[in-house]
Amino acid sequence: MAPTLAPSISPFELVTINFDVVGLPINVTSEQMSNEGLVAVNRITLLLGDLIDGLEVMEVKVGGEEDSNATTTAGTMTVRRQRRLKDETMSYDVYVARDESGILFGPIIAETMKDNHNEIWKAIR
Repeated sequence: MAPTLAPSISPFELVTINFDVVGLPINVTSEQMSNEGLVAVNRITLLLGDLIDGLEVMEVKVGGEEDSNATTTAGTMTVRRQRRLKDETMSYDVYVARDESGILFGPIIAETMKDNHNEIWKAIR
């Protein structure tokens, strides 16, 4: 009987960031929101790179194109508008370099986003 090989381990940790956007005008399309959200997540990851030691963001994608070998962790941020017209959840996959010591950046990213909520708002406005 031949030995079973261990599955390959991705060099990336996949961190999924979800945004719940509440109260969008009806005429705003999902594609428009997705594109705007991608710009915002890129700005957020630049800020997080300055705040988290060792964090190296490799790529940001619109969610749903998951690498099956990447470790997945998640964080959610809710964006609220005054008039409730339409709600949308946007998901973005952020690939970060896997830490050699085994640290998972997902929980650190989620906590840093909570702790720096005001700075993040300024970065994405």
